Amino acid sequence: MFATRIVSAFAYAGFWAVAAATAVSLVPADAKGKALSVVGTGLTLATIVGVPAGTVLSQHAGWRAAFWGVVALTALSLVSLLAALPAGRPDHAELPSVRREVAAMARPALWVSYLLTTLSFGAAIVTFSYLAPLLTEVSGLPAALVPAVLALYGVGGLLGVTLGGRTADRHPLRTLFLGIGGLTAASALLALTAADLAVTIALIFALGLTGYLTNPVVQSRVFTLAPGAPTLAPAVNTSAFNVGITLTPMLGGLTIDAGLGYTSVAWVGAAVGAAALGAALWAAALQRRVDSRATAPRTPDAVAMAD
Repeated sequence: MFATRIVSAFAYAGFWAVAAATAVSLVPADAKGKALSVVGTGLTLATIVGVPAGTVLSQHAGWRAAFWGVVALTALSLVSLLAALPAGRPDHAELPSVRREVAAMARPALWVSYLLTTLSFGAAIVTFSYLAPLLTEVSGLPAALVPAVLALYGVGGLLGVTLGGRTADRHPLRTLFLGIGGLTAASALLALTAADLAVTIALIFALGLTGYLTNPVVQSRVFTLAPGAPTLAPAVNTSAFNVGITLTPMLGGLTIDAGLGYTSVAWVGAAVGAAALGAALWAAALQRRVDSRATAPRTPDAVAMAD
């Protein structure tokens, strides 16, 4: 079982990196964020449909039924990709060069963006990882209703990734601050009010909405910051996502093991969200520096040197 988890994670990460690069290559430059939000919608729909459906299948037909469902859906995805994607490489497309792409990634702003990806998605995923026991043990939700609340989180995520895709290209930093700020606030409120079931359910929807609002931005930014690394830059960003997916649930597990209860994972989400806000401020400062250089008046000496 452990080995299959490693293989599936390897395949998922590789697929996501290639899917992001492929989606961007199929659309105009000013629609990258929207294209990536469409790709990200698949993950969100899996949260809405797949996670609750897998829970229901496991409850009624055993845990193996959920895995057989994954087999069937993966096979369908393979057939769909073969049928829909254009074959081969366009005549004008340039072959990737590892040396050129590595050189294109030597930008501090790009690595700040990777940090932002890790922290923002980590803050979004840590509470979700422990939602089921939090709902049943703290909020008093019957176990049979857990899939419905998980689906509500997914509905919020679908709305968030859709809205983020509309604003990622025009207002990237504003979208980041709004999403991360909202996620941090919702996590802190959940930690304080988890015993109130009605408030908890509303906050779970807010967690999905704000957590996925930033998804298209953190993906499209790497293409903007490293246009010369169209394959390596998104691949590293996928790794940044997976670092967040790995580290923050581990931190949440440590707080639970320390006897701090299931609400402690929401505090972890709030703390990581606050760190993500700091990374967003750092990214904004770097962006302002670049913009000021671009708009600075050129002196006669600079013009002469350029000529």
